[in-house]
Amino acid sequence: MQVTATSMSGGTGSFSSALNPAEQKEMFLRLLVTQLQNQDPMNPVNNEDFLSQMAQFTSVEQQLAMVERLDYMATEAAMNRSVAMIGREVDYLNGDEIVGGATVAAVSFQGGQPRLVLEDGTQISPGQVVRVQ
Repeated sequence: MQVTATSMSGGTGSFSSALNPAEQKEMFLRLLVTQLQNQDPMNPVNNEDFLSQMAQFTSVEQQLAMVERLDYMATEAAMNRSVAMIGREVDYLNGDEIVGGATVAAVSFQGGQPRLVLEDGTQISPGQVVRVQ
């Protein structure tokens, strides 16, 4: 059997990975099930160890839910800030140049991200705005 090294940190058993939280949850579950399937029947997993692993799994699930809620809240905040600019005059960056005096006519959403639609039809990212009047 080939074993691949994993970077460990501290004494807590935590590890860093390039996996997203859902993949980490899936890997944790697979490891837990494999451990249970391959344990020695004469020396089963200690109840305290098993409860600790289940607490870790619950913590991972709660973190996933929190990340989803924070993403939703960040999207909502960006939407609200963008909608609040409708009818306002903005100056914005276009490359290295600042364009001034454009009025926001509408907000559109592309890929879940807000885009400010100016009166002349130009679409800009809220991140390009340098001044709102």
